[in-house]
Amino acid sequence: MKQFDINNFFEFSHIEEEDRALFKDLIINQVFYDKPKDEVHIDVSVEKALPLSFYDALKSYFESRLNHSVIMHLSAKEKGISFSAFQEYYRDYSSRHSLFGKLVPQLDEQGITLLTDEDYPIDDDLLADLSFYLQERGIDIPVTTAIKVREENEAVPVVDISSMPKVVKEVKSKPVYQRKDERYTTLYIRDLKDEVANVSFVGEVFRVNNITTKNNRLIQTLYIKDIDSAVIAKRYENQRNTREELEGVKTKTTYCFYGSFRYDEYQKSYVFFIDKMNKDKPLIEMIDDEEEKRVELHAHSNRSEMDGVCDVADIVQAAFDMGHRGLAITDHAVIQAFPIAQKKVKDLLKSHKDREFKMLYGVEFNLVEENLNIVYNSKNEVLRNQEYVVYDLETTGLSKNYDSIIEFGAVVVAGGEIIDRRQFFIKPPIEIPVNIQNLTNIRQSDVENAKTFAEMADEICDLFKGRILVAHNASFDFGFINEELRRINRPLLDDTVIDTLDFAKALFKHRRSYRLGNMARLYKIEYNEDVAHRADYDAEVLQKVFNKLLKDAAELGITTADELRDYKSEGAFARNFSHHATAICLNKDGLKDLFKLVSISHTDELAIFGKANAKASGSEYLAEPRIFRTTLDKYRKDILIGSACLNGEVFDTAAYGSQSELEKAISYYDYIEVQPLENYRTLIESGSIRDLDTLKDIVKRIIYTAIDQDKIVVATGDLHYISPDQKVLRDVYISAQGIGGVRHPLYIYDTNRRLNTENPSQGFLNTKQMKEAFAYLNDEKLIEQIVVDNTNKILDMCDTLYPIHDKLYTPTIENSEQLLTDLVYDKAHDLYGDDFDPMIEDRIKRELDAVISHGYAVIYYVSHLLVKKSNEDGYLVGSRGSVGSSLIATLSGITEVNPLKPHYRCPKCKHFEWVDDAVSGYNLPDKVCPECGSM
Repeated sequence: MKQFDINNFFEFSHIEEEDRALFKDLIINQVFYDKPKDEVHIDVSVEKALPLSFYDALKSYFESRLNHSVIMHLSAKEKGISFSAFQEYYRDYSSRHSLFGKLVPQLDEQGITLLTDEDYPIDDDLLADLSFYLQERGIDIPVTTAIKVREENEAVPVVDISSMPKVVKEVKSKPVYQRKDERYTTLYIRDLKDEVANVSFVGEVFRVNNITTKNNRLIQTLYIKDIDSAVIAKRYENQRNTREELEGVKTKTTYCFYGSFRYDEYQKSYVFFIDKMNKDKPLIEMIDDEEEKRVELHAHSNRSEMDGVCDVADIVQAAFDMGHRGLAITDHAVIQAFPIAQKKVKDLLKSHKDREFKMLYGVEFNLVEENLNIVYNSKNEVLRNQEYVVYDLETTGLSKNYDSIIEFGAVVVAGGEIIDRRQFFIKPPIEIPVNIQNLTNIRQSDVENAKTFAEMADEICDLFKGRILVAHNASFDFGFINEELRRINRPLLDDTVIDTLDFAKALFKHRRSYRLGNMARLYKIEYNEDVAHRADYDAEVLQKVFNKLLKDAAELGITTADELRDYKSEGAFARNFSHHATAICLNKDGLKDLFKLVSISHTDELAIFGKANAKASGSEYLAEPRIFRTTLDKYRKDILIGSACLNGEVFDTAAYGSQSELEKAISYYDYIEVQPLENYRTLIESGSIRDLDTLKDIVKRIIYTAIDQDKIVVATGDLHYISPDQKVLRDVYISAQGIGGVRHPLYIYDTNRRLNTENPSQGFLNTKQMKEAFAYLNDEKLIEQIVVDNTNKILDMCDTLYPIHDKLYTPTIENSEQLLTDLVYDKAHDLYGDDFDPMIEDRIKRELDAVISHGYAVIYYVSHLLVKKSNEDGYLVGSRGSVGSSLIATLSGITEVNPLKPHYRCPKCKHFEWVDDAVSGYNLPDKVCPECGSM
C-alpha cells in the first residue's frame, strides 16, 4: 500500500476541521492481500468508533488509493457508542436484512436489546451475524441472545444522573411507564429515531398549540418530554379526537401516547402522530418520607438570569408535595419571583386548609468592598525615600491552609535601581501537584534537596526588615508568608505592604485584566510567558511595573504611603472581587429594607464593566448589581445574612485562606451555609481544590469554626432546578454564549476538559438525600442539626410576609386632599371666573368626591408636581389616556386635554358660551367676545 497521508485523506473526504480530531489516533496495523479471494484486508485502530459516514469515507479512500475493493476491520480502544451513531449502523444493517427492520433496538449499559411484541424468527446465528457486523466496525457491544418483550406493567428504570462524590442521590422518582394496549410496543421518547408504527410512550406535555383550519377543525401540536428526551406530536379533530378532548389537554400533565412516528412533510421533520392518549401519573414525584423534614433556604427560579431553570411556582409546589413546612427563594440580585410565589402559596393553602406553609423572601446579593486595599500596615513613609523588597512566591496551590511555598524570588530596590537579588527553592511538606509543575515548570526534583521554610525564615525576615514590601495581589503573597510563620510559631510580619494589583486597578479604571503580564505590556515592559510564573522572573518584571506606577501616582500628588492608602478611585468597587451573600427577611421592616437594597444595587451601586457585544446584549456596557458591605450593614437589622455558596466569602476563605481569616469571615454572617459535596464538584475538576478529602475537610472547618462562634449552620441545596431531567436545561445555560458575550461562571474554556467534565447536579433534594450528602461527617446528631433542626429554626425566626398587598395603599402627603381641591378651584376660577357655569361646578364636585373618597387625591397631586417640575425644566409633559376624560386632571395641570363639551370662554372678562352643535372645540371658528370685544 502507498504511504498513508492523513491530510490527503481529509482533502479527499472533505472532512471538516472540527471532525478531524476523531482521526488523530488512527493507526494502520496491518495490510494484507487474500489472493484466492482477491480481497485486500486493512486492519485499522482508532480511539473510539467512527460514525458510519466517516467509516465509509475511510474505506472509500483506501479503495481509491489501491484501486481495489477493500475489507476494512476497525478496532476501537474505547468501548461503546452513542445511540444516534449506533442507529446509523443499525439502519445500514437492517437495510440488508429486512427482518431486523421490524424490530426496535435499545442500547443501554448491558448491550443491545431488540424489542418487539411478536415472535419473529430471529435465531442465534442471525444475532451473531449482527454482532460480527458491528465488531468489524469497531463497535464491540454484546447483542442479547433473545428478543425482549416488555410485559404488562413492567417498570422502566429512570436514567440515573450520578454525582461526583457519590454522596447525593437524585430525586426519588416513581416511573409509571405501563403497557396500556397489547397492540402497541412501549418505548421511551429517545427510542423514536426511525419511522415506526404502533408504539406508545409516557411523557409530559409542556406546550400546546391549537390551530383552527378554514373548515373550523382543530389541528393540535403537542410538545412532549420525558426524563431525558422530547418529541413533537400531532393529532386532528375528528370523531375519535373531539374538540372537547383536544381543548382539554393541559400543560405540566403526564399522558400515555399511542400512535406512530413518521416524517411530516408540513413540519419537515419526524413527528409522532397520536392515535389516542390517556392521562397518566407524573413522570417524577417529589417524595420526602422522613418524619421530620428539612427546609430549603437557598433556591433559584428562572428569574435568576441564565441560571435558574424552573418557575418559582413549580419549586413551591415541589416543596409542598414533599411535605416541607416552607421554602426560601433567593434569586440572584432580583425579586421578580416574589408575587408569583405569594400567589402560589395562597392557592395551595386555600385548597389544603389542613396544611401550613411559609414562604421566605430573600435575595442572593453580590457583596463587595467599596474601596480598594492598596496599602497594608501604613506608617506614612515618604514613598520616594524608601527601599523596597519586590517579591513573588510560587506555591503548591492557592490555599494558605493546605498548600506551601516552593519558591521565593525577590529584588531589593533603592532609588529605582536593583541593589540585591534573591531566589531559592523551598522544600514543601507535600508533593508538588502535576498542574502546578506544568504552570511553574518547577519539578519535584528541584525542591528535593532544598531547605524547608523553617530553615529559610530568618533569611526572608532579614531581607524584609526595615523595607516596604511590594507584591502583585499582596493579600495572597503576604498572607502566605505569615501563615507559614504561624505554623512554625514565629512572630507575624507587620511591615508596610503595597499591593500593585489594587494599585493598578486604582490608576487604570477600564482594563479587562490587571494580571502582571497585562500591566507589563501596558507599560511596554517585556514579559515572556514561557518564563513567567517563576518567582525571580516575576519579581524583576514587577519591580519595573512598580516604578511606573509610583511615577504615575506622583503625578497625581500622591507622595506618602498614607496618601496612597487613602486614594479613592471612582467606581473602584467595580474592580473589586465580589462574593455572594444571601439575605432573608425576618419581618415586614426587613422586607421593606430588602426592597431598598435591591434598588440601590441596581442604581447607585451598579458595577459598570467594559464594553459588551452590543448586538447580543442590547446594551453597550456590561453591568452587575452589587451591594457595598457598608450599605448592607445599614439595612441588615431585620434581615438574616447567610454565607451563600462556593462563591461566598466563607467558603472562599475556608478553601484558600488561613484559620484566622476564616474566623473573621464567619463572624460577619447570621447563619452559615454548607452544601453537598456535589455542589463544589467544579473546584476539584479545575484543580482549585486538590481532592475530595481536602474538600470534605474544608466543609468540616466551616461547620466547626461556625459552631465555635455559636453561629447557626444550615445545609442548603443552592438548587437551580427541581428534578434530574431538568439538569440538561441548566447545562445549556452554562454552555451558552451568554448575554453580551459573557460566559456562565461554571463555563470551562478548555475544550478538552469541558467535553469531559460533568456540571454539578443541583436539584431539589429531600431530607434523606441531604442527610446522605453529609454522611462523611460521621455524626448523626450534627447531621440532623444542620439538615433539619436549624433549617426549621430559620423558618420559625421569620414572620409570614406578603410582598404584594391585596388592596391599594396610596402614598401619604399631609393635607393632599385640600391641596388638590384648592389647586383645582383656583384654576377653575382663573379660567371661568368667580361664578362659573353650574354644569362645570357639578362636574368638578363629582370628580373630586370620587378621587378623594377612593384615596387618589395624593396621586393626582404628586402627578401635578411632576408635570409642573418637568415643564419648568423645559421638558414638555402631558398625560393622555384616561386622564383625558378628567376635568380635575386638566385643572390640576396634569393634561392639556379639556374633556368639557365645546365652548367659548373669554380670557379677559370670563364670558362663557356652550356650543351645542359642534363635535370638537378645536375646530370652532374664531369669535369676538360680545361683552368686552376680546378674541
